[in-house]
Amino acid sequence: MSMPRRPLPLRPRRRFFAVALAFALAAPSIAARAQDAPPAPAAPELAPAAAPAPTTSLADAAPADLDALGVQDESRSAGADEHPLQLYGFADMTYYLPLFSSDSYLAANVPSQQSFVMGNFNLYIAKQISSRLRSLGEVRFSYLPNGQATGNGYQSTQADDPAAFFRPTRWGGIVIERLHIEYDLLSNLTLRAGSFLTPYGIWNVDHGSPTIISIRAPYIIGEGLFPERQTGLELIGHHYFSEFALEYHLTLSNGRGPIDETRDLDSNKAVGGRLLLEWRHDADIKLGASYYRGTYTNATPTTFDVMTGHASANITERYLEQDVAADLSVDFRHFVFRGEFLRSDHRYDDAYRGSGPTFTPDNTRWGTYGIFGYHLPAGFLPYAVLQYYRFPDTPGNQYNPKIKAIAGGADYRLHPNVVLKAEYTYAKLADSPLAIIANTPFKAFEFQISWVF
Repeated sequence: MSMPRRPLPLRPRRRFFAVALAFALAAPSIAARAQDAPPAPAAPELAPAAAPAPTTSLADAAPADLDALGVQDESRSAGADEHPLQLYGFADMTYYLPLFSSDSYLAANVPSQQSFVMGNFNLYIAKQISSRLRSLGEVRFSYLPNGQATGNGYQSTQADDPAAFFRPTRWGGIVIERLHIEYDLLSNLTLRAGSFLTPYGIWNVDHGSPTIISIRAPYIIGEGLFPERQTGLELIGHHYFSEFALEYHLTLSNGRGPIDETRDLDSNKAVGGRLLLEWRHDADIKLGASYYRGTYTNATPTTFDVMTGHASANITERYLEQDVAADLSVDFRHFVFRGEFLRSDHRYDDAYRGSGPTFTPDNTRWGTYGIFGYHLPAGFLPYAVLQYYRFPDTPGNQYNPKIKAIAGGADYRLHPNVVLKAEYTYAKLADSPLAIIANTPFKAFEFQISWVF
């Protein structure tokens, strides 16, 4: 499927909106100071009980530094911080058992060796600064880039460790999942600033492996039809009406880009939002809708030409992105359902459709999934997953137009903080014009242990 190739003006036409929204967000905070401070909200998802502050004296740290970190010095225990720094997180390990031939088409695209896989090791750092102010950071520790395919081999991060008499060790990387500060403008209105997870659907925010039902989030979530995270401002509000609850999010950010955490290469801010309606009576039903619109721009660094007396950068790619999504979550007695629909449209500026021998056409990606589960006694949750994803009509996807997948598995909660999972997946690249691809399904068993700490 292709969107019409009508060129769209991509000027920074949302600057006025950005300034107006920023002013509007700041105004309620002035009135809020006259109100009584609301109670502090609950800790973020996955948070265990707050750990007591360390009591080891840090002789080299100034008292102000200790207070900012939430660390209590024994010599000043009488003035202990009421809100110490909280550290918590989650981790998982998976055993992957592929059931397809190691010389098949699939082996060139996904691992064909049975393996133990260390997956997530995510650490949350939370601090209640005051009754209205709080901060949250989340980082994922990873072995990357170790093990990345390099064409003729695999990348190794082995290095000599000077702390171990220069014996070899392997280093890894850190992924900053989110880092933001929040301020309660009113008791039901919060302003968030920093790098935040895009509020859409079910899994993107509550992405911890002990939280999701299946071993991993559905395929369309990993495809990034919405930006996984954004840098900017988020306004969060909620209202309660008897058995109903209404939650909304408004976002203003750099949008999607090659370096959007720190730079907006087109000065054209992205806007988005989410509306969530929850009904709790005989069942807990949540119905959500999400939206995102922004311009993606990739460009060379700006250089100055002494001959013309002007600085300039060359744009290499630019498109207008518009994403929509709907989601439904149902918990009725022992029955569980989770489902989402996502669609992403890319409409390119004709002058900037990428570089190379081929140019990217306007395109649409969309997909959906449904997860059905039933809680049994003793902590068992068997489930089934149905998935469908339509690839964009772009060069390179002519042989894999769509994916259809089914999966079945079960969760067992060994402990309130520990979950065991087993899952079988069967997937096909349906309607591929090449029989060798269409007739080679992906089949695999996976077993996982995930835990909260």
